[in-house]
Amino acid sequence: MDTDAATAPTDPEARRGARRSRAVRLLLTVVCVLLVAEGTVRALESRLPPAPLWDTDEYPQKIEQMDALAAAGGAGTVLLGSSVMDVSVDPAALAPVDGRPAYNAGLIGATPFIVDIWSRYLVELTLQPSVVVIAVSSRDVNINGIGLESSDGRFLDAPAVKDLLGDQTLFDEVEWALSQGSALVRNRLLLRRPLESIFGYDAPDRNATEISPGGMETHLLATNYRDDEVVRDFFRREPLRSFEISAKQVDALRRLATRLRENGARVVILDVPVTEDYIELHPQGAADYDEYVWVLAELAGEVGAELVRPGVWQPSLFSDPLHLNGAGVERLSAELDTYLTAAPPVP
Repeated sequence: MDTDAATAPTDPEARRGARRSRAVRLLLTVVCVLLVAEGTVRALESRLPPAPLWDTDEYPQKIEQMDALAAAGGAGTVLLGSSVMDVSVDPAALAPVDGRPAYNAGLIGATPFIVDIWSRYLVELTLQPSVVVIAVSSRDVNINGIGLESSDGRFLDAPAVKDLLGDQTLFDEVEWALSQGSALVRNRLLLRRPLESIFGYDAPDRNATEISPGGMETHLLATNYRDDEVVRDFFRREPLRSFEISAKQVDALRRLATRLRENGARVVILDVPVTEDYIELHPQGAADYDEYVWVLAELAGEVGAELVRPGVWQPSLFSDPLHLNGAGVERLSAELDTYLTAAPPVP
């Protein structure tokens, strides 16, 4: 015999009372959990860094560097892109343009969508570049890459970006009001990265202390090539998963390059060097990569940008199948400098 069924209330009013009782207990449990969490965060708040205005610490440090450059006349050449630019080109190795130095405004984890907004609202206005190099890789335009679309959402949710775009909503106003009285709400962004917030841990790909004075992220310079199964599995499962060109990200590249050209800048699209291993890690191997190559060539021709393709390089110049190490940075920086100092192609 089913004991629960035998003891369950049969009277409708009794059943409603039981449901209300369960709802009250659940509500009290939630309130207790929130109160404990609020008390815990309040106790730890003195150890937490200020609530971040940006998605990563790299943004404010680069803004500070760009502001300092602007006070001295800006940058002649600006380097844009995701990590494939951020860790790959040393601006100190590039010749000045119009008497102004180069600056690497690349961002770890950025998509073309993010780079377009970052450049339009901050980089271009602050540095007034004459030459802009936009680095691109196939993983930057893979619509199915883990984290690609969510990166855009996190970027747009950052308080500094909402303020930059004038995109404050009623919800944001309510959230701000709640943050004035609640440590839990006030520190919500930090608590998404609890180890970093409480113990001062900073993941290597967000370590702002390793940014050079010219904006380059330097943490991979001394790294030897790694292509074990863990790395290969990561590339297959995350950045190159179910590879398919994202129209949204290609459109963002188009907007960025078109605007820069219309504003009089020399625009160079850099299809970054890769390893054979990287090409093979695409689901359809070279077929996927060739599709990306074709799309990028079509885009460059459409917007009137120069397209530079260093091609496939040996693994000793990389830290993993896609990102360069110190030797690779030295070679790419030298080759890019040689290209940029030559007269631009006649349209």
